[in-house]
Amino acid sequence: TVKTENLNDLWTLYNIIAKNDKISARTYRRVVLKEGSKGERKPMSLKLKVESAAFHEFSNRLRVKGTIIEGPEDFVTYGTYHTFNIEPNQKLTINKEKWLKSEIKRLKESSSFETDFIMLIIAIETGLATISLITNFSHKRINTISLKDLDEIFRLESNTFKKDAFFKNSILNLIINNTFFFKLINDDNSNEIVGFIIVIQDQEYRVNLINLLISKQYQNKGYGSHLLKYTLNKIKEMNNIEVIVLNVNSKNKVAIRLYQKFGFQIVQKIENYYRQMKSAYLMILKI
Repeated sequence: TVKTENLNDLWTLYNIIAKNDKISARTYRRVVLKEGSKGERKPMSLKLKVESAAFHEFSNRLRVKGTIIEGPEDFVTYGTYHTFNIEPNQKLTINKEKWLKSEIKRLKESSSFETDFIMLIIAIETGLATISLITNFSHKRINTISLKDLDEIFRLESNTFKKDAFFKNSILNLIINNTFFFKLINDDNSNEIVGFIIVIQDQEYRVNLINLLISKQYQNKGYGSHLLKYTLNKIKEMNNIEVIVLNVNSKNKVAIRLYQKFGFQIVQKIENYYRQMKSAYLMILKI
């Protein structure tokens, strides 16, 4: 039995856990108690026969997928699939037919890793910025955005939202820290930015749709629906996400109707949400 303390431990386990290992851990699993309902997530202890493992550095988790071989029989069926989302400060038990000396050595040496090695690199060449993050575990290109793109996105933001617009450095920070950043480009070879959307993951099972913007000249032509539909499909591919939230100006009837068309529901009115003392609706979509 081991207890993970940080991201380095997850990385170590990712390199140790192999197919056909048996892993036991506490987890949550959706259980349908009544026919026709979506069910509810219940805590339980399960044991899996491992099929695969995936290390997700930017969501601070190790995902271990396998078939259930032990668990509460009232709630699970043996042989069905489940995925453990292993995070820091979590206990799990690993059973192998045979432990290799290299695996045991790696476990013992994991505590000597430098845990806080993170380097953000923005490489700028001929007006193009490539944003990359280097850590103990990876070299990941977060986004490629030209300085012209950033200027154009800021211009669209300012023209659309006026005094409630994000500042340019705030937009860049959102792009750097995004879960999804998509820009919609005109296909007439002008490379004009029609609109963009920014989504961040702010909780384990939730993403926040921070900004969806379509240039005024392209509004009411279906571009917003196209971009939102594409983004929602990408979010649903993440598997662990259950809720999407957003805030929208309570006076923006067009945007509200668009979100409602895709199943978002208004759950709360937030007074004085924007700089100009305007109120917002909190909307959610359960997926």
